[in-house]
Amino acid sequence: MHKRTYIFIALGIMIVLAACKSGPVPIRVGKDACDFCQMSITDTRYAIEGMNTNGKIFIFDDVHCLQKFMSENNGKLDPQKIWVANYNEPQSWILFQDARLIHSEQFRSPMGGNYAAFPNLESASNIQRTLPDSAAIITGKDLLKKN
Repeated sequence: MHKRTYIFIALGIMIVLAACKSGPVPIRVGKDACDFCQMSITDTRYAIEGMNTNGKIFIFDDVHCLQKFMSENNGKLDPQKIWVANYNEPQSWILFQDARLIHSEQFRSPMGGNYAAFPNLESASNIQRTLPDSAAIITGKDLLKKN
């Protein structure tokens, strides 16, 4: 084969690999809508993204919407491919199963789920101490089991 053919093949492979989604995508505030309630995503601190086995991304504006979606669409999302925004750094994502979640009315998430996610027990505990009504810290994995 000619050198040019190899270059085109390599470019083609790179384009295909770049198109494959393997994780969460940036949320376009005010443009993307929750795949459960259809409301615009307005507060990324509570955002969640999940992926099905075909690589399709589903976006949720609240833990409540994720829970409802999962209960109505059993098996549609891969539990290993659900990410939640870090409450303190909404542009960074945490694997939902590993996230530490706190429930508190102080969070006031879009659909009233009122869960905030943190990357580890220490950061969740630091916030929990400041909240007058917070429940115990729970992992996303345990929360998904409740469905």
